[in-house]
Amino acid sequence: MNYYDKVRKIDSILARPNLFKKLFLFLLICNDKSCENYFFCHVSSSDWVRFLKFLGYFSPKKAPSPQPADEEGYFIIPQWNVLPYLERVSQQVTIKGNEKYIDELLEIINNVTKYHVEHNRKLDNYRTWGYFVKILLNLPNDKIVKYLKEHNIKIGKDWIEVWLTSKFDNTVPASDITTKLLPKFLTENKNDIDIAEQIIEVITEIKPDYFEEEEKVERLGVFERKKEPKTTVDAYWLIESFKKNADEIGKLCSEKLILSLANKLKRILDKEHNNYQVLIEVNDETYRILAERTDGFDFKFSIQRLDKEKIEALKPEEKYFGILKVPGKLLHSFSKTDIRDKDTFVQIIRQEIETNPSISVLRTFPELELDKKLNNLYEGLYSDYSYIWYKSLLKSPEVGIHNAEEILVFILKDILLSKCRTNVRSGRNILEKFLGDEYQYSIFKRLVLLVVGSYWDEYKDLFWKFIKVVPESFDSSEYEVELYKLL
Repeated sequence: MNYYDKVRKIDSILARPNLFKKLFLFLLICNDKSCENYFFCHVSSSDWVRFLKFLGYFSPKKAPSPQPADEEGYFIIPQWNVLPYLERVSQQVTIKGNEKYIDELLEIINNVTKYHVEHNRKLDNYRTWGYFVKILLNLPNDKIVKYLKEHNIKIGKDWIEVWLTSKFDNTVPASDITTKLLPKFLTENKNDIDIAEQIIEVITEIKPDYFEEEEKVERLGVFERKKEPKTTVDAYWLIESFKKNADEIGKLCSEKLILSLANKLKRILDKEHNNYQVLIEVNDETYRILAERTDGFDFKFSIQRLDKEKIEALKPEEKYFGILKVPGKLLHSFSKTDIRDKDTFVQIIRQEIETNPSISVLRTFPELELDKKLNNLYEGLYSDYSYIWYKSLLKSPEVGIHNAEEILVFILKDILLSKCRTNVRSGRNILEKFLGDEYQYSIFKRLVLLVVGSYWDEYKDLFWKFIKVVPESFDSSEYEVELYKLL
């Protein structure tokens, strides 16, 4: 029997199947991949699901992995031939009598995903994950929730994060997860919102290689990190989704989600601005006080005397930045934990200067000038320069949104505005936190001003609290745009 005869036979069996014909078809396709592919392209009836499952066609072991291409370093990502059929089945589950296939489909998704994780992530196939998302889009929310609860599955961590973590491009699943699956669960139902929040947590997560990378490059005399922070999902898809859904997310989501987004932004800023230094000149010598953030509000301090000859060797055009990298002789170092305010920070360094003989020379520096230097040191650790890279919170950056800081601000501001409009109590709780010591970067204070300016009657008292927390705000370019709108 040639290929065309086999195809005609497959068509006749699909038209009027019975158990005997199904067994015959199995014998026809089991050793002929082209006939198997033809069958799965043309079969649509859900009546075949359990028969094909019994024969092992939906086994995770059948799911294809990436295959090396002819050109070294490249891979072919094959499509599992059963997936278009499973998607067609998912489109039929609302037909009376077909509800039983919902759990069958969810079981296939779960088994393949678990197999991938338990076998050193060997599948890594964005085509497979993309079809799983398409299938979920066709299933009723309540049935998905029920299955997840019964099997103790967290859809964000156990499924979506797995599908988006790949050495290949993840656009195929990511685009549908972000623009279709997320809004599917933005309903008034508490269980749906929980899933929506899990999805948001995963798609806005920062790729871990940014925090692992330690190599730095020199730029304008300052050593900066090579990699920019990137979100798990590409900026384009996040922007597309949150433009449409931020208002609904803010209305429905929890305070916890908004603070989680803020913490992701804060974690990046902590990494980007993890050290700062000030220079002090005493008796024709230059001293450096360096503060390095080791974790959260924990700091390591070092006081050095800079190499005088190397300073003098700097060209005039190099001096401003060049002096920052001039090596110095370490005179004293110490560490302190949980420093959450400027006064404590300044007092701790002052006490070290007063009590440690190795740095006693700094006691001769004018007291008011020293206080000013130490204040600048603290402020430098929390200067995020957001007024440069996100000039106005009322609109997107002029050069477009690229890195994770900009994306998170874009998402956070719109969700926060919606939350503060629809739930004043929750909004106030968040803004109070942004004015506290946990969020000391100026971007969080700017978000407070944005909300106060947008909903003055509800939050005007927080403006005066802002002035108390940032008394120098009217002299700072960091708050100029938001204050101008407000006043």
